[in-house]
Amino acid sequence: MKLQIDYESLQWYLETLKHEDFKNGLIERGHAIDDIEQFKMDKSKIKLSSVIFQGDPFLVDVVGNDLSVVFLTKRKYRMPLTGIAKKCKFGRTIIYDCNRTFGSPLNGYWKIPDQFLKWVRE
Repeated sequence: MKLQIDYESLQWYLETLKHEDFKNGLIERGHAIDDIEQFKMDKSKIKLSSVIFQGDPFLVDVVGNDLSVVFLTKRKYRMPLTGIAKKCKFGRTIIYDCNRTFGSPLNGYWKIPDQFLKWVRE
């Protein structure tokens, strides 16, 4: 099984949102499993649906003031433009300028809504 992301619909959906929608939980904040283990976060306060496991796609500011789809990995990969090595593999940039689109940069990890993810057989 392979995971497919509907990038066009996701981009259209994200462009209709505002910064407050992210704060109010319309897009769920994510927590990488590596960060939970490394920083010994209290697991009782984290919802299972917000945990990002190895290989899962999520939204994050990777390059700078953007919103990109990346996949969590154990190995470090170099990010485009910046060259910084992070434990994720770059997918595609969805929003190039968060400041212009949302009025403020978006920091942190964000879960991709399930309606834009689809499992298909190879």
